[in-house]
Amino acid sequence: MPDLHDEAAEEFAEVAEHYERRQVGLGARFIREALKSLDRIDEAPLSGSLTQAEAPLPVEVRKMPVRSFPYRLVYVVEPRLVVVAFAHERRRPGYWHSRLP
Repeated sequence: MPDLHDEAAEEFAEVAEHYERRQVGLGARFIREALKSLDRIDEAPLSGSLTQAEAPLPVEVRKMPVRSFPYRLVYVVEPRLVVVAFAHERRRPGYWHSRLP
């Protein structure tokens, strides 16, 4: 399983809690789908699409969708496999740049 940046772990919990408040069971569904995405990253780290940025990033950044939810796992493969954000696909693009190694 990839490592989670501390702030990414907080985001994961907050998003799951948000969905659970909206509808009982929806938070658990988000968790299941996010774990599937984490498994896909673990099995094939290069399968996520490359992230496009306006300015060059210090490392190669990839993203993996969370099925049925508007979230992407933003992660780096090198120097080690780390998820740096559970980012909403349309909110605050690039806010996670400061988390990159």
